[in-house]
Amino acid sequence: MTGSDALCVELLIEEGIFVRRLVRHSELYKEKGIDLLLFVFPLLAIIEHDAIVYINRKWGCAIDPEDQKITNIRHYRKFLDGKISYQDVQERILGTLIDSENCFNGNRIRRCLGWSTPDVGIMFYQGKAVGSTFSILNSSCGALSLLETARDDGGARTLGIEMGKAASFLVSFADVCRPEDPESVVSFFDITANDYRFELIFERFASEMTTDRVVYCFLADLMMSINLINSLYHGEILDDLLFIKFITINMHHIFRAISGLESEVRTSSNGEAYSDNFKKHLSEIIERSDKKKLASIRPLRNAFMHYDFEKILGNEESENARLELILDRALNACLGVDLHGYLNWIYSLSEETAQRIANLLAFPAYNPQKNVF
Repeated sequence: MTGSDALCVELLIEEGIFVRRLVRHSELYKEKGIDLLLFVFPLLAIIEHDAIVYINRKWGCAIDPEDQKITNIRHYRKFLDGKISYQDVQERILGTLIDSENCFNGNRIRRCLGWSTPDVGIMFYQGKAVGSTFSILNSSCGALSLLETARDDGGARTLGIEMGKAASFLVSFADVCRPEDPESVVSFFDITANDYRFELIFERFASEMTTDRVVYCFLADLMMSINLINSLYHGEILDDLLFIKFITINMHHIFRAISGLESEVRTSSNGEAYSDNFKKHLSEIIERSDKKKLASIRPLRNAFMHYDFEKILGNEESENARLELILDRALNACLGVDLHGYLNWIYSLSEETAQRIANLLAFPAYNPQKNVF
C-alpha cells in the first residue's frame, strides 16, 4: 500500500467512526437538548461528497452518489472564493434571518404585551459559540426548516435520511476495520443556548463598523465553524487525522472567504458603507505571514478533500510506516514543517482567528443565566 492509500484508508475509517459516534450520541442523549447532527451537516457533506467518489474509483464499487441537497451544502462552503457571489450570499443570509425570526414568532403573549421577543438562538459548547439558528439554516442551503425540525419531520428528517445513505457505508467500513468497543461510551457533547434579539447584538457593530447585516452573519458563521471543529476534537467526537483534515480545509476556506470579503468591501459594489475602522480590523483578522502559509496549504487541502495524496507523496510504498511519518512527509512537501509544527501553528491560528472575529463583532459571550437548555 502506498503512503497516499494509507492516509486515505485511515481517513475513511475515522470518518466512519465519526458518524458512528454521532449516531450513538443521538441515541444516548436524545432527551438532553438539541441534536448534535444539526450542527455537523456541512462536515458530513464534505465527507460524503468525495468519499463515495473515491471508494467507487478505487475499488470499483457502485455506491449511489449523494443527494443534490448534500452537494449544495458542500459547495456553499465556497462562498466568496469566486464560486458564489456576494449577492448570492446576501440573498441567502437575509432569508435565513427571516426564517430564524419565524422560529420565535409563536410567543404571542410576549408580542401582545410589547415585550422584546428573541429572534436568534446562539448555541455554545464550554462557553464557545458553535452554532446559531441563522447559521444552521444558512449552511443547510434551504434543505431544512427549524420549525419542521422541532416537530421531528419535514426537511430535517429527509436530509438525515439522505445523509445516512452514504454515511452507512463509511460506518460499515469502520465497523470492519475498527470495531466499536462495547465498553466505550460516547461523551455527552453538552450544548447550551442563549436567545437574543438580533438587533441588540448587532447594534454596536452597526454603529462602529457597518450596517451590513450580511457581513455580521457571514463572519459569525466563520467564527462558529472554527469553534465547532475544535470543540468536536476536544469533546472526543473527532479523531486525530479527521481533525487535521477538517481544520486544514476550514482554515483554507476561511482565508479565501475573508480575502473575498475584503475585495467586496474595497469595491463596495453592493451599495453598503464600511468604515475605515472596519476595513482595518478585517484586514488584520489573519496576519500577512499566515495568509502566505494558508495559501501554500492548498495542495494539502485538495489532498484531504479529494482523497488524493499522490500529487504530494507520489506512489512510494509506505512499508508499514506509521501514519504520522507519512503525514510528516506530506507537510514537509507543502510547508517545510513536521506534523507537530503544523498542528501547533494551524490550531493556534484557528483560535486567534475565532477570537479576533468575536472581538470585531462584539459577539455576545455565553451567559449561563440566559440558558434556554
